[in-house]
Amino acid sequence: MKKSMIIICFMLISLFIYAQVDINFGGELKFRNRINLETEGTSPGFEFYELEFFMDGDITDYNSFYIEYTAMHKNKPEPENVWIDLHAPMRPAFAQGGMGVRIGHYHVPFGYENDDNEGYMYHGRSSVNHSQIHGRTVDGWKLRNRQIGITGCYSVGPVTAWLGMFNGNGNWTQYDASDSKMWDYDYSAKVQANVADIEFGASHWLAPGVDTRTVDDDGEPTDYNGHGGDYNHTRDITRTGVHFKWPASSLYVAQDPALGGAPFLIFGEYIMGEHKDVYDWDLFDSDQKLWGYFIEAQFGIIPETLIGFIRYDYYEPNEDIEGDETVAITPGIDWFFWNSMKVIVEYDYIHNENEDVTAKQDRVALEISLTF
Repeated sequence: MKKSMIIICFMLISLFIYAQVDINFGGELKFRNRINLETEGTSPGFEFYELEFFMDGDITDYNSFYIEYTAMHKNKPEPENVWIDLHAPMRPAFAQGGMGVRIGHYHVPFGYENDDNEGYMYHGRSSVNHSQIHGRTVDGWKLRNRQIGITGCYSVGPVTAWLGMFNGNGNWTQYDASDSKMWDYDYSAKVQANVADIEFGASHWLAPGVDTRTVDDDGEPTDYNGHGGDYNHTRDITRTGVHFKWPASSLYVAQDPALGGAPFLIFGEYIMGEHKDVYDWDLFDSDQKLWGYFIEAQFGIIPETLIGFIRYDYYEPNEDIEGDETVAITPGIDWFFWNSMKVIVEYDYIHNENEDVTAKQDRVALEISLTF
């Protein structure tokens, strides 16, 4: 499957070049260092984090495309975003105020959906490490995963709505078209509005439980379709969230170090969800309710050169377990220099209510990136 996706990407590139389509090429190189203040932290030391290439362009006035290929990320190459956009002239579907249809492999539209530091396409985050509610994995499933699907977008005045359907097994690396049981869909809906220079919206994500087992003569499970307890849809998963940004006219640091001319930017998101057992004999212990939120402020220190930020996170992974809440406070700076380079320096203060589990996850993180 991986080889076929790589072949498809190169075929598309060759087709676009042969057709003399207007194409933009670029890439990004990232280098990281994390210093754990105690041994209980994770992922310490120097890391050649990522090398990726991307290209986008307009095929006609009514359709555009985007391909992002990661040459190295966690020791493996893979395409991340591969999609085509069908839209009204010069109005891409996922752009604010656009309307149309997007088909391919990408982040599911949900609030500030990806929490990624890819400012050239998404909102982009300022920090090295992800927010708690986005970055944490629950039963092998997290918000940041990309999936294969189709999404429609429509706008009326200041209001924009998205509705999408996706292969619920996860991203392209888990997808196998030869297995019909893998066609277990996820559904996503999002609505957003800009009023008085405030952006606010709500989102919902549904991954309904699907019976993928086979049983013996006594009705006992013998197979989980090859996925064991990690198969996403052995649980009925829901996510609901609300988000805001003020001022709406300002841009995220990853997109514009000048913040669109605004002196500051404040944004945040609250997300709650539930994982329900699909079967009485499921491998999981019980239903699981989780919730969390983050709020972040970005502000200019030296115009277009030095940006400061601070983020507050709160994460409750399971309401039935006391003392597992996590609080994180992340101050830091983004320094832009030589037109295409950026340095992020941050301190992560991480506190868990259960002192026996962890109280020693604080760390300093540094990232150097070159965009070309």
